[in-house]
Amino acid sequence: MDILKRTSELIAKGFNWLACAAIFAIMVLTCVDVIGRSFWHPIFGAYDLVCMFAVVAFAFALANTQVLKGHIGVDFLVSKLSPRKQGLIEAVVYLLSIGIFVLFAWRCAVLARSLQISGEVSMTMELPYYFFIYGLGIACLPACFVLLTDFLQSLSKIRHK
Repeated sequence: MDILKRTSELIAKGFNWLACAAIFAIMVLTCVDVIGRSFWHPIFGAYDLVCMFAVVAFAFALANTQVLKGHIGVDFLVSKLSPRKQGLIEAVVYLLSIGIFVLFAWRCAVLARSLQISGEVSMTMELPYYFFIYGLGIACLPACFVLLTDFLQSLSKIRHK
């Protein structure tokens, strides 16, 4: 169990570095674009690139946010229950979350394939969307892995308390 948790955290941190790189790229691109508008001319396709990098930043930070338990949770009612019941509710929530992320990854693959076949591209730079949609789906898989380790930990809470 400990190896599984450490592996999921390592993968989540790796994906988080990609999210950090995307945020950095957004920052640099925006600064250069603003300066360029003042002196020369704006960067062609800056809006398209910022949107695509935002998708990468959002998606690739999901798993690490789950590792850090940074997602919003409302547990003022659950915290009043016994540890066993808390573990049961956590297990159900994690299992449902895994299902949602698997479903989302699958639908992203379907949508990306459809966009790839149709040749849909962004307006300004004509970047293909499907690369980023595939990335969004792939980024859900480490989140599922982290949620699976959390699910297994919540099962151990149910058994031990």
